[in-house]
Amino acid sequence: MKLLIVPARSGSKRIKDKNVINFYNKPLLVHSLQIAKKSKIFDYIHLSTDSKQYAKIADKYGFEVKFLRDKSLSDDTTSILDVIKKDCEKFNKLNYKFTDVSMLTATSPLMLPTDLIKMKNIFLKNNRKLPVLSVCQFPANIERALFINKKGYLEYVNKKHILKNSQSFKNTYFDTGNAFYFDFNKLLNFEKSGFSKLIPYILPQHRSVDINEKNDLELCKKLYKIK
Repeated sequence: MKLLIVPARSGSKRIKDKNVINFYNKPLLVHSLQIAKKSKIFDYIHLSTDSKQYAKIADKYGFEVKFLRDKSLSDDTTSILDVIKKDCEKFNKLNYKFTDVSMLTATSPLMLPTDLIKMKNIFLKNNRKLPVLSVCQFPANIERALFINKKGYLEYVNKKHILKNSQSFKNTYFDTGNAFYFDFNKLLNFEKSGFSKLIPYILPQHRSVDINEKNDLELCKKLYKIK
């Protein structure tokens, strides 16, 4: 059995109640729930939330919330992995026999059902040994990154790369924060020192936007029309 979890705590600060903000005539989190449902690969889709209001919204769209998230895991310093692990522990106590668990953030309306299917297939192709993480290629070479020093001037982070041409650098990637795919039991036994090896699922830049700021929201609205 396969479980997908959409984390959606209340009380976001940068965009008030961003997880339920209206996005093309539906609360934002509903898009992620429906993307997961359309993939047709999950036996249960769970909204991980501390909010009864959010749970009611999920229920209205046909998604049952078995339990609310602990308040101790609902502040803006809590890691997503800690949240997912706790939810998996609760499902385990309820005698659900899940083999796989996937996460899709509530702020990922540009993801496609096929993205989740492809992540599952990559996971299976690698014999379920390693987690799959959504990533996106940096648009520029990070080896030639600059910072502003105390005097207000630009300075290279690593000066030895100044004279190198761009073709000499390896492609580099960042964690988009949109999704991952794990073995359920391995996640139950997850320790923060673990998972040093991850398998990439590469998202195109125009679909890797995760909504954190107001400009992210406006960009998503424009990109949603062409995703």
